[in-house]
Amino acid sequence: QQQQQQQQRTETSQPAQRRMHTSRIVLLALTVVLLSVRAEAGAAPFTRPWQESDTWTLWPMPSHVTSGTASATVGVLSFSTSFPSSFFEADSSSSRAASNNGTAQSLLNGVIARAQKTAFVFPTSAHDGTMKVHITVQSTSTALKLGVDESYTLTVNATDAKITASTVWGAMYGVQTLMQVFHYDYNKGVYYATHLPIEVNDSPRFPWRGLLLDTARHYLLVDEIKHQIDALAYNKLNVLHWHTIDAQSFPICSKTRPELCDKGAYAAAAKYQPSDVEAIVQYGFERGVRVVPEFDMPGHAYSWGFGDPSVVSMCPSNLAGNINNFPLDPSQQHTFEVVNDFLADMFQLFTDEFVHLGGDEVVFSCWSENPTVSSWMRTQGFTTIGQVEQYFLNQILPTVTARNMKFLCWQELFQNGVKLPSSSIVQVWKDAPTLDSVLSAGHQGILSYGWYLDQQVPDPPTTHYEWEDTYIDFYNNEPTNGLSSSADLSKLLGGEAAMWGEQVDSVNFDGRVWPRACAVAERLWSPKSVNVVADATNRLVGHRCWMAQRGIRAGPIAPDYCPIPAGVFSP
Repeated sequence: QQQQQQQQRTETSQPAQRRMHTSRIVLLALTVVLLSVRAEAGAAPFTRPWQESDTWTLWPMPSHVTSGTASATVGVLSFSTSFPSSFFEADSSSSRAASNNGTAQSLLNGVIARAQKTAFVFPTSAHDGTMKVHITVQSTSTALKLGVDESYTLTVNATDAKITASTVWGAMYGVQTLMQVFHYDYNKGVYYATHLPIEVNDSPRFPWRGLLLDTARHYLLVDEIKHQIDALAYNKLNVLHWHTIDAQSFPICSKTRPELCDKGAYAAAAKYQPSDVEAIVQYGFERGVRVVPEFDMPGHAYSWGFGDPSVVSMCPSNLAGNINNFPLDPSQQHTFEVVNDFLADMFQLFTDEFVHLGGDEVVFSCWSENPTVSSWMRTQGFTTIGQVEQYFLNQILPTVTARNMKFLCWQELFQNGVKLPSSSIVQVWKDAPTLDSVLSAGHQGILSYGWYLDQQVPDPPTTHYEWEDTYIDFYNNEPTNGLSSSADLSKLLGGEAAMWGEQVDSVNFDGRVWPRACAVAERLWSPKSVNVVADATNRLVGHRCWMAQRGIRAGPIAPDYCPIPAGVFSP
């Protein structure tokens, strides 16, 4: 009986096996035919576009670029420079913007030295060809400030390249673009300059292109901050917004008020001494990155109390459980003595013409329900948060203006009716309608809403299966979207990506920020018409690898092969 059943199963399966066999033959035949058709039609073979050595990976995309189809191997870059002006041009800016160390020639020499080191990260040979690169800079001015001319032109052919710029900062960006022209062929082991001849005429869309990093929630090593400045320069971002202090810690040290840092830092090893600040500012200057400090006040002030408890206003019991709620005490003159002493010390270290004074998320009840502060408010005739904030600002503005400085603030000061100087900048972090109100009122503004790198859903309700794909949301966040015809777009200076520090430190900072912040960089540099996500994705895959090969631990956004030179990420 078992033999009969086995025979029946065998006889039953034979037609199915024959059909499967026949299907395989047909499928194989169709495959051969299709491949033959592709060959006869001259169709290209299957490719992985992001791995091809001639992939166009310029990032951010220049304003105007034309290119050809030729390529040439390159193994050596030979630089020369010239400054046509026969005299040294005096800086017309404030002394603050020009007070960093470095002549135009020394700055350009530094650019060239870094390019020699980072243009070719894999071994090359002089036999691969020498490209002569001549850089012409029209001005000897080294003033680095908001609105400085960052434009440049670049032409590249098989044997030479020419960069022309009005300032050393424009020349710096020209060199950065030139380095992205070279692509390494992993199989042949040579670098190619592709899309030759190339002509680039480039300038940024917005003058303020920044990244906020936060050293209060987690201390970041000095070398880590410098490392991020390198990443900014690779992406033509020109502002490091350094959120120095907050409720959790007070890591930046003042000579006049040393107790704030001594008792407010997480640890003795988690402090920024004046020499550290000067080194960071100078490092940024040499790479065209302005270091703009933020000293958040009067809110988020809990850490001031570690060094001097008398300057902090106590909150009612229902709010005291959250240290972010505690503001500075505006009723005590001693508070302003401490704050102004601290600011005066900081203005000796930070040389930019702008300082960020915070002003966000002040919890009014910590003033109105504090007996001492509320009594003082009654004597002053203050009944609103805006009145108290106006008083606070008026007490510190002389320290700011005495040093020819201007300030930024978060949107809350504007919304609360505080009278702001025309030179100030309002940073909007919530929504486009608020930015529209700022610009319509004649104020200068920058945006950060939609560019919060710490948020899982930066563009509600849009979500992604893969977290890294939030770069698409950042890329699609066009700064002028949602603005009315009454908004003065000439007052829109740019924007910043923001990496708040609650869940990042020197261990994971790169992977959280890059390459997602690259999307913000292109949105702020490139023309509004450069907005196709599919094109950006192809280029960003290559640019991400380019950064990784130069030491930025930028995470991938799509499958690719990105070999890392030996020693780049060595312990």
